Amino acid sequence: MYIHPCRVIPPVSGVGRHIIGMLNELKRSDQFSTELLFARDQASEVESDRFPDALRSLKRNALAAPERWMEWGWKSIGLPRFENVFGKFDIVYSPAETCFPRGKTPRLITLHDIYPLDPIYPYYRSSVSAKKQFASWSYWVPRAFATATAILTVSEFSKKRMCELLGVDPCSVHVVGNGIDTIFFEAAGKNLEHCVRPIPNPYAIVIGGLCDRKGAKDILAVAAYLRTKAPDLRIVVVGKCEDHWSRRAMEHPNVVLVGPQTDEAMVGFIRAAECTLFLSYYEGFGIPIVESMAIGTPVVASNGTSLPEVQGGVGGSFSVEDSGAIGDWIKWIASSPSDRQAIIEKGKLRAQAFTWRACVQRLRSVFETVSR
Repeated sequence: MYIHPCRVIPPVSGVGRHIIGMLNELKRSDQFSTELLFARDQASEVESDRFPDALRSLKRNALAAPERWMEWGWKSIGLPRFENVFGKFDIVYSPAETCFPRGKTPRLITLHDIYPLDPIYPYYRSSVSAKKQFASWSYWVPRAFATATAILTVSEFSKKRMCELLGVDPCSVHVVGNGIDTIFFEAAGKNLEHCVRPIPNPYAIVIGGLCDRKGAKDILAVAAYLRTKAPDLRIVVVGKCEDHWSRRAMEHPNVVLVGPQTDEAMVGFIRAAECTLFLSYYEGFGIPIVESMAIGTPVVASNGTSLPEVQGGVGGSFSVEDSGAIGDWIKWIASSPSDRQAIIEKGKLRAQAFTWRACVQRLRSVFETVSR
C-alpha cells in the first residue's frame, strides 16, 4: 500500500480520511498480508507522533528514492521500472492519486475527483495557479490511467466525469466509495449538555474552512442574509481559511472562525450545531455530509457534482447562489424541532450505508478482478 504520509498528518482532508479508513480496515482483515510503502524522505513523518495511531502497527518500508524524484520519473518517463522500486508483491494499491510506472504487478490507484480538469468547476483555469494545476494534471493523469491496472474512485459522479473528459473505458474505473469512523456514529447518542460548544449562540457549522472551492463567497452571502433574518444565529467555520476569505469574514459579525480542530472536538461542534452548511462547488464525495448525518445533525448542501448522490435527498439541497433559500432553510430547521428530528432520523439511516468495511469489500472485488 503506497501512500504520501503527509496526507494523513492532522489536520487531514477528505482524502486523508479515506487513506486512514481504507488502510485501517485492510489491516484488520486476515485475508491479506499488508505492507505500507512510502518514499525515503517521508520516513520522518511516519515515525512522528502525529502519524495516525490506527496505522502504526502496519509493517512499514521506506523506498530507496526521495518522493519528488521518484514520482517525477514515473510521471515523465515511466522509470524506474515498477518491480525495481517495489519488489515483488501480489498487488500494489494507492488510496490516493499517484502515477505508477509500468510493470507486471497489478497496480491500483485512487483518483477522488478531477476538478482541475473539469470545466464545470467555476474556478476552472481562472487564475495562474489554476492554469498551472490544469497543465500538471493534463500531463500526469492520462499517464496514470495508461499505466494503472485499474482506477478507483469514490462516487459515480467522479467516475462519470473521468470517462467523459478523458475518454476512459468505464470498465476500468471502479467506485469503492467512502466511509466514516465509528466515532461519528457513536456521537449520535451523546447528550447535548455534554458537548463542548464553540460558542453559546445557536449556529450552523461549516467544515473545511473558507476557500474558493468550498464556496466561501456563498457562505458569506448566507451569513449576510441571516444577519437580518435571524440575528441570533451564527455561522461557525472549522478548518483552514484562505487569507483573503479570512479578511472578508471579519466584515460579518455573525461568522466565527475557529480554525482546524481534532476529531474529538469536531464531533462535539457538529453534534451541537443546528445544521451543517456545505456549499462546495466541486466534490468527489463530501465526507462531512455523511459525518454530520451519522452524528444526528441535518445538512444543507449545494446541489451540484457528487453531493446529491451522497446526500440521498435527506436535508436541504440548493443552488449555491440561492443564499436566501439557504438562509431560510437554516432558520426553519433551527426553529422547527419536530421537522428537524424527522430529518435527523432519515440522515442516521442514510449514514449507515457508508462504512469502511463496505468500501474495503468493494476493493476486494477489484483485487479479485485484476488478479485473474
